[in-house]
Amino acid sequence: MKKKWLILTPLLLIILLLISLPILAVSKPYSFEERKSTDLMTKFIKSEKLGTITATEDDINGFINTYLERHKNLSKISIEKANIKIGNADIELIAQILYQKYRAQVSLKGSFEIDNEYIYLNPSSFKVGRLNVPKSLVFNFLKDKQTDFIQDEKIKFPKEKFPVNITEIYLEPKQITVNFTKRENLIFSKQEENNQKSPQNTTQSQTKTQKQTNTTTQNSNKKIVLINKLNSQLDKTLSNLKLKEQKQIIYQIQNTLNSMTKTSKYDYTKDIPKVKALYNKLTPQQKEEFKQVLFNNVSIDLLFELKSVYGM
Repeated sequence: MKKKWLILTPLLLIILLLISLPILAVSKPYSFEERKSTDLMTKFIKSEKLGTITATEDDINGFINTYLERHKNLSKISIEKANIKIGNADIELIAQILYQKYRAQVSLKGSFEIDNEYIYLNPSSFKVGRLNVPKSLVFNFLKDKQTDFIQDEKIKFPKEKFPVNITEIYLEPKQITVNFTKRENLIFSKQEENNQKSPQNTTQSQTKTQKQTNTTTQNSNKKIVLINKLNSQLDKTLSNLKLKEQKQIIYQIQNTLNSMTKTSKYDYTKDIPKVKALYNKLTPQQKEEFKQVLFNNVSIDLLFELKSVYGM
C-alpha cells in the first residue's frame, strides 16, 4: 500500500475518525494563511552542507498550501485549507475540511519524539471545532484502521521515508529547527569505483566481487525505475508549463536522464550548467511559476533530488 509520509499525514488519519462521529461541531474562527511558496525547499537545499535547517511557520504553511494543490482530496473528504502553529514545546495542525455538505475545522496538538528508526508525534489533544475528542477514542479507532502508523498512543513515521535522516527537532514560538544528515541521491548518485587491489585469497576475492556485482546490478535496476518514474512526472510538468523558456529546462533534464539510461556511467554533472543557465534566464516571477508547476507534478522524494542537483 502506497504511503505518503508528509507533515499532513497525522491530521488526515484523524479526519477519518472525526467524520465517523455523528456530529460536526461549529468551527472556531481561524484566519488561515493561504500563501503558496516553495521557500522551504530552497532553504533546505542551502542548508544541506550544514546539516541543520530552521523553518518558520510561514515557510511550512506556504509548503503545505502548495502541496494541497495536488493532494486536496482524501477519499470523500476535501481538505480546503491547512496550517500549523508552532509553540515552545508543541505543534498544532489545523485544517478546514469538507465532507459532503458538512464543513468543519479539525485540529491536533502534540510534540515530537525521535529514536533510531522513527519520528513520533505524541498528541496531547484532538478537536472538531470546539469539541474535544478523547485521545483514547482516537487511538482505539486508529489501532484498528492504521496499525502501521501507531505505537502505544503515538503516531509514528519511519525515518527512512524522509529524504534526509532527521536526528533532532527543536520547537520554539513560530519556528522549528531540524538537524539531519544527508542521504545519497538515488538517481543522481556518484558511481562507486571497484577496489582493484589484489587480495591474498582468490576465493574471497571472487565472492566479494560477485557481491559487488549483484549490488551494482540491483542499484542500476532501481535507478532505471526511478528515472522512468521521474521522466513520466516531467512529462506532466511539461503539459502544465506555458513558456518555451520554462519547457527548455525540462527538455534538458530529460535529455540527461535518457543519456543515463543508455550509459550507466554517464557523467550527468556536465549537463548541470546547461540547466542552471536556462533557469537563470527566467524572471523571478517565471522562476516561481516554474517551481510551483514542478512541485505540483513531481513527487517529493524526486523533487528533493532535482533541487539538490540543480539548485532550483
